[in-house]
Amino acid sequence: MMDPDNGVQSHPRVAAIFSPSKPNDQEICKMMMLRTLAPQRWTGLRHFAKAASKTPKPVPLNDRALKRCDDFVTVAKVMRTLQAARSDMTDLPLDFVVPAEAPWPEQLYGKTIRTSEIRRFYKDGALPASVVDDLNSVHFIWDKFGYLWNNKIAALRVYKELYGHTRVPFAFVVPDEDPAWPKDTWNLRLGRAVSTILKDVQTSKRKQKQLETKPDARQQQLLEIDFDFTWDQPYDLSA
Repeated sequence: MMDPDNGVQSHPRVAAIFSPSKPNDQEICKMMMLRTLAPQRWTGLRHFAKAASKTPKPVPLNDRALKRCDDFVTVAKVMRTLQAARSDMTDLPLDFVVPAEAPWPEQLYGKTIRTSEIRRFYKDGALPASVVDDLNSVHFIWDKFGYLWNNKIAALRVYKELYGHTRVPFAFVVPDEDPAWPKDTWNLRLGRAVSTILKDVQTSKRKQKQLETKPDARQQQLLEIDFDFTWDQPYDLSA
């Protein structure tokens, strides 16, 4: 095929791609069908996305799962009595094997209690209200990370009351069995915790900007106790 502009012979396939051509009847039908189906497809996708964004309803627990929940409550109540001297909360390992000795119930000797499962049921909204109430009554720790953070805040409050500031030395550890401090903060390495908090903010421009403009929940807790974010804490590796 000869190009009328420059007189150069062009390849038929290249000419077919770049030269305008009228659509045939089959192509016209296809185009009309796509135009008709496009809105329907978009509507279907929107409905699918909307349905996917909805939080699924919790699936009711079966009898075996409910029995495990009851066993967990029994174990948690015993653990509360054992931990009362050193903690105001009730904490269990992720997988706890019930000892074959008093004061543990004989019917649970050697049984593995899975704390992670109970927390998952609670998070999914599947845990029966009666079980939630029983565990709340013994101050069960639902969120371990939140619990550890709240201990740091509680210790910082006491430290400020005692010393008038939050510039905690790196080597400072909360005294053991000191009634001036909450039980759950005993032996907490508060100086190291403060070092981590300071480093998290002082080495991040984003965190500094966030602190100045819109502090997150944890930063807000620190601001409420006048935490000194500008302090240059001496770092003692030997501590």
